Amino acid sequence: MNKYDYDLIILGGGAAGVVATKFALGLGKSVAIIEKNKIGGECTLTGCVPSKTLINSAAIAHQVHHLKKYGLQNSTEINLDTTSVMTHVQQTVDRIYQTHTPEKIERLGATILFGAPVFIDQHTIRLDDKKITADKIII
Repeated sequence: MNKYDYDLIILGGGAAGVVATKFALGLGKSVAIIEKNKIGGECTLTGCVPSKTLINSAAIAHQVHHLKKYGLQNSTEINLDTTSVMTHVQQTVDRIYQTHTPEKIERLGATILFGAPVFIDQHTIRLDDKKITADKIII
């Protein structure tokens, strides 16, 4: 019988947490991810992915606006529709998110738990009214 519930608990289901989970599962470890909000983390949901998508749209608009600089002629004006741009940003976030949904990660063998974890000791986390133990914990 195992001394702990899991070999590894990972606090945070962002990009690093998902990669660590997949790596540990590949080594045959039992893994639980504890996430406060939504799998994907800041990079996918509010940081890197949406900001880079928005920056890319702005760069394209800038290049189209300056076609003459590249020896090209533009017969139509570009219309900035922020609603369409933001729809594109959200669709990009959604597409990236679909690559690591909780269901897909659980199918790999991980357990996903949601809530605000509290350390009890170096091997024990309290999540709501439940205690969860692991040999190792990654923050």
